[in-house]
Amino acid sequence: MSKDLGTMNGWQKMPVEYTKHTENCGCEYSLKDYFGPKEYAITKSRKYNMTVTQRGNCYYNYRCTDCGISYNVDSSD
Repeated sequence: MSKDLGTMNGWQKMPVEYTKHTENCGCEYSLKDYFGPKEYAITKSRKYNMTVTQRGNCYYNYRCTDCGISYNVDSSD
């Protein structure tokens, strides 16, 4: 089941499907950022199984292969 959420830059509020995607899809991993010999910070992030298709110079379509949502991102200013 695929659901198109439109263009991310034009969302007035975050769609429920996108919120579910960021909470439930992907796998969480930890990353150590080193600042010195004994100084580091551990940050947690997620990796998503996304397919990115370029639709123009500044226009991309993102599709999650796990939950089926798709949305566009316009990176032009």
